[in-house]
Amino acid sequence: MTDIAPKTHQKNLVLPTFLNMPLNIANLVLEKMETMDRLRARKVCRSLRTAVDKIGLRFDYIYLYLRKDEVEIWSGTEIIYNTAENDSSSSNVIHNEQTKLIDGENFVEKAAKDFKILSKHARKIAIRNFTENRCDIVTTFIKIFKAEKCIHVQQIELSYFSFDEVLTILSWFDAKVLKSIELDGIKSIDQFERIIHLEHWKNAEEFSINSRRVECTNAIVHFFHFKCFYIYKLDEFSAHTAIQIRDDLLRRSTFQSCTIYFVSSKINPMEIAKVFKSDYGNEFNIEYSNGNDKFGIFLEDLQYLNKNHFKLNVKRL
Repeated sequence: MTDIAPKTHQKNLVLPTFLNMPLNIANLVLEKMETMDRLRARKVCRSLRTAVDKIGLRFDYIYLYLRKDEVEIWSGTEIIYNTAENDSSSSNVIHNEQTKLIDGENFVEKAAKDFKILSKHARKIAIRNFTENRCDIVTTFIKIFKAEKCIHVQQIELSYFSFDEVLTILSWFDAKVLKSIELDGIKSIDQFERIIHLEHWKNAEEFSINSRRVECTNAIVHFFHFKCFYIYKLDEFSAHTAIQIRDDLLRRSTFQSCTIYFVSSKINPMEIAKVFKSDYGNEFNIEYSNGNDKFGIFLEDLQYLNKNHFKLNVKRL
């Protein structure tokens, strides 16, 4: 007689799923997942979202590239968003060489919503604008992020935006958490003093700006609360500015270093040198002491690159 019990048992056997595994086993599986896989698991159901949130999602960095025909999110792995073929109202999401069609959602909107989720779990965010004349892409992101006020990142890097766009984007981030701000290739700067009133500016420890021209010579003292700052490039630099650096900036215990590129047809480098060393010789490589701390001060003449261009570097020793 054939024993059918094992077959019956097999037929009635229900294989365990991930969701009804013991909690400690499920957590071990989640902990072993890559961050992007954990993010996808978070979207499955409320239980997994709670479990993933307890473990945490954390990216060291997230780069967002805005281009005229696509958006790319990079966080160690690449996600590309573009328009679906033959349907401008739908989008393709390409990840790990697999393409997923998203019906009825524009690729910019889809990318913005995904970035909105990811940005809340990053230490550093860099957003680079290569959209050329497609202003609608930046406008869509700004619209979707309009209500955001508390993205908790420590570092933000913004490249190739207008100054107005920079001010809007900075408002998305928690000023109490943000410690480093880097602005690169800013297209135009109108009324630079608008940024110095932001809490983000007041609370940050490091600041860097790279622009064709920064008209903030009279407001350079507003940079002095930063531990480190970089300016490219000031429209003018005077002996009075050097005195402000000597008598104010170098007396601040928090200051570590600064680099300032400037254009000046009026200043004689010797005038700047004598602010820090009255018996200045020929080499502008000065070790300056204010009685409490020592600083290395170096002025480089960049005439070989551009006429009347200089680079001043000051560093705590």
